Parts: sequence; structure tokens; C-alpha cells
Amino acid sequence: MNIWRLITHHEDADGALAWSRQNGRIAIGWGKIGDLRHQIFNSSKEIGAIIRQYYPELNNSGLGGISLWNFYSQMQKGDLVILSSSRPRQLVVEVQGEYEYSAIPKINGVELSGHYQHQRRIKVSEWNPEKLWQLAGARPATGQNIRQTLIKCARPLSQENS
Repeated sequence: MNIWRLITHHEDADGALAWSRQNGRIAIGWGKIGDLRHQIFNSSKEIGAIIRQYYPELNNSGLGGISLWNFYSQMQKGDLVILSSSRPRQLVVEVQGEYEYSAIPKINGVELSGHYQHQRRIKVSEWNPEKLWQLAGARPATGQNIRQTLIKCARPLSQENS
């Protein structure tokens, strides 16, 4: 199974972490581009180009493209995700559902900025996030950038290293 690291939110990371726990979901931004299931994307670069169209004020469209591509097409049920908030590696969750495009998450009745409609159902895991990070190679996989919202970790979890 693959191991991922997700930064919960750029402005209210701790609130987004609490939202994930309470709602059994993880979410990622750039929601203005719409439901990815109703569009045809063959690569992260194509998603990045759409992000540039809908968010011309942002300079992270390339990183957003690969993050959304990973979230939508590469992440699988059963994968583990290390959530980082205001501090690195706070919680580990297991992916329970397919990609969904849902309502914008709210924390205490206030919408999270950043259009976080891209979501997946999760359950909280008992894994120690720091131990899992080390087992996963403590770095991004080749082709991933540590600054991405969502990265695939260097090593998957196997029977030998679990």
C-alpha cells in the first residue's frame, strides 16, 4: 500500500485537521475546477493548466496539478495518509472511499478558504505518524516535491517494513 503526506490546509491547518477527524474525510483545494470525474484528464499537467485558468492569482498550479492528480487517480482505498497541520506528521488515516466532489467543508460554520470540494472518506488509524514517515522513507517519491499539498512517499508499506 502507498503512503501519502497531506498538508491539511494552508491557512487553518489545525482547524482542517479537526474537521477531518470529525467528518471522516480528507479534502484538497482548487475546487473551482469542478468534479474531476466529469472531465477528461490524462496527466497532472492538464490539471495544472485548468488550475491556472480558474486561479490565475496562484503561483502553485503545477504543484496543485500533481497533488490533485495523485488525490484523484493515484490514491487508492487502503492507502495510508499522514496528515500534517501546523506541525508536521500529526495523524495517520486510512483511505476508505473513492474520490468525491462534495460541499465546501466548514469549521464552526465557516467555510474553509481554498475551495476544498475534492474529498475522500477516511478512518483514523492507530499508526504513529512519525514511525510511518520513517518507514515510508522520510521523503517524497521520485518526481514529487515536498512543497506539494499531497505527496506520495518514497516507499510503500509492505509486509517486511510494517
